[in-house]
Amino acid sequence: MLFVAVLTNICENSLVYFLTPWFEKICREQTDMEARKSRTKKALKNIFKGIYQLSTSILAYVMLKDTYIMPPILGGNGALSDHLKDFPYWEHPPLYTVFYMTCFGYNVAGLVQELFFEDWKRYDFVEMLFHHVVTVYLIGFSFLGSFFIGAPILLIHNASDTLISFTRSWNESKYYSNAFYLFVASVVVWLYTRCFVFPQIVYVSIFQTHHELVPPLLFILFRFCLISLQLLHIYWTFLIFKMIHARLFLGVTDDLIQRNKLSEKDQQLLNGPADNGDEKKKKRE
Repeated sequence: MLFVAVLTNICENSLVYFLTPWFEKICREQTDMEARKSRTKKALKNIFKGIYQLSTSILAYVMLKDTYIMPPILGGNGALSDHLKDFPYWEHPPLYTVFYMTCFGYNVAGLVQELFFEDWKRYDFVEMLFHHVVTVYLIGFSFLGSFFIGAPILLIHNASDTLISFTRSWNESKYYSNAFYLFVASVVVWLYTRCFVFPQIVYVSIFQTHHELVPPLLFILFRFCLISLQLLHIYWTFLIFKMIHARLFLGVTDDLIQRNKLSEKDQQLLNGPADNGDEKKKKRE
């Protein structure tokens, strides 16, 4: 796992290093060199994320498609409610450990990055740190505890993040005006996986998961983490629709989740026109 975490960091930084000259040529920012450098790094990191998410999603689907846990809503013939079948001595599908160690290492690397290399004063630092901690715990708990339901959870999360990562990367290029179409596709996938499939997994985990071999406190923490993820999904879905509103009605095409990086003009568009009383007050001053 630690090896994968270190390897993930090396691969990400290598991709950023070697592809920076190429992306700087197509970056949407060509006048402010500091902004171009920042946008390029952000875009390349999202390309790396997209590659990881796409490859692990394909691996997860191939690994799970014929198993008894893969439900029809994910392209299988099984049922989520069967996830404790033969627990804890169920037979792992091929590449199960490789898949889990890859996902675990990647998310541990993300947690380390968030803790030691990101700005703690960033507006969403606590939110993302909490997300990383919950994710790492759920992956570790499901693997060490032999909970098969963890694999479909990883599948839907990685699959829904794939298009979002590529959209964010595309949005940093000079072709950003066309990124909205990919964004719409990513929203459709997001709504299906995070707001339709995942709540069913949460329901199964809370109301249909009972086993005497599992300590009650661990189950309580497991369920708490799943509910926390679902609440984060609801909040992020709200932000996504806020972005859509800003794109359609305000004409803002930047990454609206990072509001602190928006231009003054975009901030004014988001905040709306100033109150008439405030304008009069400013004029008097």
